[in-house]
Amino acid sequence: MLFERPIAHLGFAVPDIEDAVARWVETAGAGPFCRLGDGPLRLRDTVWRGAPAEWSHSTSTGQWGELLLELFESHGAHPPGLAEELGIGSYGLHHAGWFVEDLEAESARLERLGAPLIVSAGINEQDFVFHDARELIGVRVELYREQPRVVAHYEAVRRAAVGWDGSDPLLSLAEFRARYGS
Repeated sequence: MLFERPIAHLGFAVPDIEDAVARWVETAGAGPFCRLGDGPLRLRDTVWRGAPAEWSHSTSTGQWGELLLELFESHGAHPPGLAEELGIGSYGLHHAGWFVEDLEAESARLERLGAPLIVSAGINEQDFVFHDARELIGVRVELYREQPRVVAHYEAVRRAAVGWDGSDPLLSLAEFRARYGS
């Protein structure tokens, strides 16, 4: 069974975060959204097929009903094969993400099930991996450890959506924390 834990979020590749947020707010009532960082995220230890790689993207998180959304804008990846596997330039549903206790063990399990590892990387203290599960379930899979800071952010995003009036649909991380905590 591929899904042994509940999905924590769905990730959508978008050409422009501001435009995507406006569309999600207008068409689906999702929000508010929190932009994580003031530009492309600074990833560390990015590895593709056993070799150092680069992936630049910006991301935001928001709530849509019971579902946490990640809208991310890729700026580029190197080598070119990584960009292709990550689907850079393709927009729409990109991945399902879930928390794991043992990142290495869960990653190995997905490989055995036929979802090859695409890339591993980290940001701050958070390590994550992407697997290509498109032939199994139609999307890529992101795995990451359940850490208190990430869980607190997800809870703050959920709280922010309760009774939200549609104003200020995209906030910086500092603005979001000042209003909603995390």
